[in-house]
Amino acid sequence: MNEEKQKSIDLEIYKKYGKHFVDKTSLASLLALAIIICLIGGFFLPISLYISIPLIALPLLLGFIFVNLSLDIIKESPSRIFFGFKMFYDKPFFGVFRILIGTLVSLGVYFLTSSIMLMILHFTIGANDASYMNLINQAMNAKNTQELQYLLSELQQNSTFISIENIASITAIGLASYFYVHHIIVNSFKIFLNFLHNRFIPGVGLNLIHRHAIRYFRLDFYRDYYSTFWYIALLFVAGYVGGSIFGLNILHLNGPKSAIVGLFTALILTIYFLPFVYDMLSIIFTVDSHYYYKAIVNLSDVGINPAGGTISQKELEAMKEGVKKAEDMIEQIKKEEKDKKAQKKLEKKSKKEKQ
Repeated sequence: MNEEKQKSIDLEIYKKYGKHFVDKTSLASLLALAIIICLIGGFFLPISLYISIPLIALPLLLGFIFVNLSLDIIKESPSRIFFGFKMFYDKPFFGVFRILIGTLVSLGVYFLTSSIMLMILHFTIGANDASYMNLINQAMNAKNTQELQYLLSELQQNSTFISIENIASITAIGLASYFYVHHIIVNSFKIFLNFLHNRFIPGVGLNLIHRHAIRYFRLDFYRDYYSTFWYIALLFVAGYVGGSIFGLNILHLNGPKSAIVGLFTALILTIYFLPFVYDMLSIIFTVDSHYYYKAIVNLSDVGINPAGGTISQKELEAMKEGVKKAEDMIEQIKKEEKDKKAQKKLEKKSKKEKQ
């Protein structure tokens, strides 16, 4: 999307938000309330977020997406919306959100970041504190378990060790949370396929179609994604960092609890942009939808029908024709842009020669 087109699309989406302001903010508020309940549980037991988010927040997010779309993009009856909701969530850990994979990636990011940060901080901040290094050396050379336990207890009271542990945990939880949120939003992109194909497709089928389609436009998707949502990502990061610092230095909480305060702040700053995010994703999908139809056609050609039900030959031919028209249009646009760039170069060269 070029800059001028991007601005006009943003303006149109904000107009839609204004038109349904009460409905969309109410939906976002209900979702925020569910996430806050999860964060309260996470404040006392951080690992509980990996249970409460999939079981409480994500089902409501799915309902939020359907109802938000029904306000100004599609007009579906409530029964039709919730029928689709049921089909998407019939396999919650393997369905459209791919929760299991997102959780494993998030945990991997957490442990990897923790290890790297602990190592970096140990050799930077820790190396400048003789008492800290002395306790570490003694613990590594402890003669028995009783002595080791005593030294570890002393280490946990050391201010440098506490700082290292807090910084490492806040950084690790922040990155793990960002990757988890990113994973859920990007996988939500597949949901729009149902409304263009005019049928609800099970989550497994959506994953298969998406996996084949995204290969054609992965770079374009992420370019459009971050060019649209970069300021929301910055708000998330700023809210998390600011909330974590507040929890650590003002409320005097430990690292994990300060991180939960940071997540709460990030939520408050970004939750009301969520309707805009999904309206914008629907436009990105509309622009690139032919890649998904191309994936359905290619899968059907090898005897795979991921869309559910029966796709008639007439439907397949219509999809093929639509894909061909879209590809021809894209080639024409690329050619026009190339010609414009070449023309600009000639004009610049001509101006230089005249000077």
